[in-house]
Amino acid sequence: MTLLQKGYGLAIRNPRTPFTPDIATQIGSCTKDFTAVAILQLAQRGKFALTDKITRWFPEAPADKRAITVAQLLDHTAGFEEYSGGDFDAVTREQFSAHLMASKLRSVPGAEEHYSNPGYGLLAVIIEKMSGTSYDEYLRDAIITPLGLTHTGFLLPHFDRARVSRGYNAGGEESIIIEKAHAADGPYWNLRGNGGMLSTVAEMQTFYDALFGGETLVSFAARGQRFAPNGAVGLAGGDMTHFFLYERDPQKGTSIIIATNNAAFSGPKVRMPIEIVLGNRTAMPAGAPGGAANVPAAKLPDTPAGAAFARYMEAFNSGDTTKMLAFFTEHLAPNPQGPTTAQRIANYRRIFEHIGPITPRSVSSPDANSIAVTTRNRDGETVTIGITVEPSGAHRIVGVRITAG
Repeated sequence: MTLLQKGYGLAIRNPRTPFTPDIATQIGSCTKDFTAVAILQLAQRGKFALTDKITRWFPEAPADKRAITVAQLLDHTAGFEEYSGGDFDAVTREQFSAHLMASKLRSVPGAEEHYSNPGYGLLAVIIEKMSGTSYDEYLRDAIITPLGLTHTGFLLPHFDRARVSRGYNAGGEESIIIEKAHAADGPYWNLRGNGGMLSTVAEMQTFYDALFGGETLVSFAARGQRFAPNGAVGLAGGDMTHFFLYERDPQKGTSIIIATNNAAFSGPKVRMPIEIVLGNRTAMPAGAPGGAANVPAAKLPDTPAGAAFARYMEAFNSGDTTKMLAFFTEHLAPNPQGPTTAQRIANYRRIFEHIGPITPRSVSSPDANSIAVTTRNRDGETVTIGITVEPSGAHRIVGVRITAG
């Protein structure tokens, strides 16, 4: 029984288009659930076993990665870092795979759980190699079309852009993700398999109902190899403007899907009053802090990327646009295709308003020239800031990526 399925506000400001349950929007990391289902389907059909090592598809894997299994990619225990580069970098499948095979693992395979976007990128490679089709095509043929979904995917739904939500923040309107740089058959490979998809709230409800309410997509036994046996799940993703989250609590018999396209109204912020109504959470006392408990800051590595992040954090935490402007001028590598200085300052204002001062909670650094730092925003939500620097010279910053959820 659906208690509420309704849109509020605008999906597009000009022309004024209401945000309704059938408006397509970015689903962020919920893309990973489609990747997981695809892998479980192929394994269920006998194409491979989840215990198979990745050397079956990546025979060039070096010694430290030869023991990694498909199951470890699925449950984030393969040891890969959280990011492998910018979402819209023009990276081919071969370049992506080679980069991952050459990267330094964060932990021994199977030893620890570390959330990994590139791990799901490798799963997308496996899906393409086993199916002989693109990732987008496999999802369409094996998951999306059988469920009767028509507004879920990346390129193949041929979205009417007048029915796709745009993102809004202090810097103004953002472009739709399918208008950004991508390959001819889908997202570039730093994003494929782990994010980038579009769907609607209504169609995502259909997808999750099928996944957890029956065996239309995979058997219960297969599903239990990735998702909690009782069907409890919680996943969220965002890019500081768009937010999408899905939560299911079978004990209480409730599920929540929230999609937002405004930096001022993140998914967790919208979720909190809903959970209070459902009795899942008590109201926070007036004046109570939204962030996590005070814990010691994580140490930044003594690398070019670590030093660049320290400088970035010092300027960011000042809350001073003049200092941030000086930082951009001195430490950012020129990029004619990147945001203008005015856009960077506008983005800084809205990001600082959303996050507040940065306190590193955890740090991952796959190499000396890249780093990802997690922190908490004012609502207690996890935020990850990734920075990549030039490999030599002044080690100026060539990329900054901020994600929430």
